[in-house]
Amino acid sequence: QDCVWNQWEEWTPCSCTCGGGQQERKRFVLHMPESGGDRCEPSDKIEMRACNTQSCGHSCQDGLWGPWGYWSECSATCDGGTTYRTRHIVQNASDCGCPAHGRAHETGICNFKSCSESRDCVVSP
Repeated sequence: QDCVWNQWEEWTPCSCTCGGGQQERKRFVLHMPESGGDRCEPSDKIEMRACNTQSCGHSCQDGLWGPWGYWSECSATCDGGTTYRTRHIVQNASDCGCPAHGRAHETGICNFKSCSESRDCVVSP
């Protein structure tokens, strides 16, 4: 039996509602070749196309994040802890705008110094 490509999946939603976005769709091999059958023809497994290329106009606005807040107090005073900060959306996207990209919460590590006191070694005679 020869190799057979499956049908294309549906197009993904457009990444933006205006100003130019992209969509993609995929397909997979339905049947691998058996008993000396022919391999699948080299072909694309993913197709991409432009979508919603119309201008956003003046009434469209993209979502925007506000500034990051201050880092929280470290969870430990030594031997490493964690800290975090947050930010909030200050402008929601309109129906034809793109949502704000990125995360609302960010974590970090802090206070690496050792909790053990450093001591000088004493060599016995």
